[in-house]
Amino acid sequence: ALEGEPGVLYTGGRRNVEYCFSELLRSVFAIVPRGNTPWTQRLYDAAACGAVPVVLSDPVQMPYERFLDYTKFSIKLPEQ
Repeated sequence: ALEGEPGVLYTGGRRNVEYCFSELLRSVFAIVPRGNTPWTQRLYDAAACGAVPVVLSDPVQMPYERFLDYTKFSIKLPEQ
């Protein structure tokens, strides 16, 4: 429901990787919805581009949780 709001980029499922990464590099926050697995590549993409990952997944299992404090560089919100 944020599509069309100022400052919000919605790619609509486009697969133009260059475009998506150029926008991530300019972003402060990046929505990271649940993927097909308990973790998602979007988390890594957002962090690598310097955006704060906003994880929207209840069952997400963050990799290396024993070694990384995800609360230091990401935000986790409930799906509903």
